[in-house]
Amino acid sequence: MKLALARKYRPQDFTQVIGQDAIVQTLKNALELNKLHHAYLFSGVRGVGKTSMARILAKSINCEKGPTITPCQECSNCQDITLSKSLDVLEIDGASNNLVDDVRDLREQIKFLPSEGRYKIVIIDEVHMLSQSAFNALLKTLEEPPEHVIFIFATTESHKIPVTILSRCQKYDFRKLTTQALFTHLKNIAQQEKLKIEDAALHLVASCAQGSVRDSLSLLDQIASLSQDSISEEQVRNTLGLADRILVLEASQALVQANSEQALAVLQQVDERGFDLKLFAESILQNLRHLILMQSTGQAPDDLSPSEKDSLLALKENSDLSLLIAQYETLYTCLNQLQNRDFQKTNLEIAFVKLCHVGSLMGLADLVQTIKSRAGKQTRPSTSTQTATSPAKAPQTPVRSAPSKASNVQASTGTAPQTENNQQDASSWYEFVKWVTKEKPPLGTLLKDAKPISFSKDQVQVGFGEKTSSKDIVIERVSQVEELLAKYSGNAPRFLIKSETPEKKKPLA
Repeated sequence: MKLALARKYRPQDFTQVIGQDAIVQTLKNALELNKLHHAYLFSGVRGVGKTSMARILAKSINCEKGPTITPCQECSNCQDITLSKSLDVLEIDGASNNLVDDVRDLREQIKFLPSEGRYKIVIIDEVHMLSQSAFNALLKTLEEPPEHVIFIFATTESHKIPVTILSRCQKYDFRKLTTQALFTHLKNIAQQEKLKIEDAALHLVASCAQGSVRDSLSLLDQIASLSQDSISEEQVRNTLGLADRILVLEASQALVQANSEQALAVLQQVDERGFDLKLFAESILQNLRHLILMQSTGQAPDDLSPSEKDSLLALKENSDLSLLIAQYETLYTCLNQLQNRDFQKTNLEIAFVKLCHVGSLMGLADLVQTIKSRAGKQTRPSTSTQTATSPAKAPQTPVRSAPSKASNVQASTGTAPQTENNQQDASSWYEFVKWVTKEKPPLGTLLKDAKPISFSKDQVQVGFGEKTSSKDIVIERVSQVEELLAKYSGNAPRFLIKSETPEKKKPLA
């Protein structure tokens, strides 16, 4: 029977361990300086080399030529440890031997001296699965261990181990491998196995492994028999149940551009072709994450393939950071609701619509929050609002360089004649609101309710209808609007708010 790749390419010495350079160097120094500890704890996610490192350390300690950082792999001790039949290395599964009686039996076994090696080494995998009573029984042995015994614990959940145990161990945290490191490792193995596979397909396998070496090799083993010719990225996607990359990018682009019709059309294609909708949503979530990082740092993440970088860089130019963050949070919340497979498509459809209108929803949420914060507070008279927004002696109508025939209209009336200048004012205001909506979506949504009265380099004046609830919020943000006006126009105009929307009057003769 063919040996699985994860077992065939399991590291046998320190030089074959990838992605854990700091831990390797520390253990090698301990061996060279003969400063071995009586208990080690290796923690980290699945498939990053915890148990393999424990076996390598055991071989380095008990090798006939050791202690050494390069076990010979030829002596009986090394070979027995490799085959898991050494009498001096006890490998125990903490999940199935988690009772206090199991620990008591272990304590009886380690009393005896090693038969061949220098030390009797106890490797307990998934040690966090031990019961509280079993930990208590183990504690005394860890506190005063026999001189010929070394414990090596491995766990994926170190927070479940009692502090009394942790304090008696040297703890090493194994990190997940980067996509690029996994890709390089898989490419070397594919060459040794004479497996023809495209780089894009290998990159996809490395990405799906999520930092686990064992998972990446298991996936590579799964797709190794797909084709005698070169294995393509599309074949890997179909085998792993992943949506086509083009569909993921199309959906991401539609959502970023707030095109709900296109986004729902892509979702329909994905559903008709039988792809896993949850994986499809996770792929879009990853794209949003990449775009957020690219907007924040100006650089593409290292775990992207060259083709994905090009596609997302083009999409980045038309995206807004605040909207991307809101879309990410919305889609992340939706993913938690996709456990019920009967309503996966429905939930995802509603989520896509939310993502396309997240800017408006952000403004609405801001409005609701402000109203709630004011509930229970006594409101001030409306006259104070007018005083706060515009000084008593402030002119109500900006001075124009080319006055129209209606220039004799009194400023106190708050009216503006329907002239060409007013049309230009309205156009300038709406262009400004459009720009603010991109820069500050919540504020831009509120300013859409304002009606322009005048727009000049010295003063911008707007009004709100009596039934408009946005006015009070905008009043609190006058200084912010003035800062945006200065940034937009290059001048420093004042921002004035009239108490009511000006009535439309005919221009004076």
